[in-house]
Amino acid sequence: MFLVDTNILLHADVCSVSKKETHRLRGNLLHDFHIAVIMREHGVEDIITRHTDFRVFPWVRIRDV
Repeated sequence: MFLVDTNILLHADVCSVSKKETHRLRGNLLHDFHIAVIMREHGVEDIITRHTDFRVFPWVRIRDV
């Protein structure tokens, strides 16, 4: 019998849904995508940054410093 961590399943599900909502997912954007997915998992919608690549993620609101 295998034990499965439900947090891993949640992360995989959120990644899958988020990937379908994101266009141009390649290169350096993958690192930002991972941050955005973790934010989504934890209910965080705002990020304070000047990094404009986060605009491709519809569930993230950018707050400029």
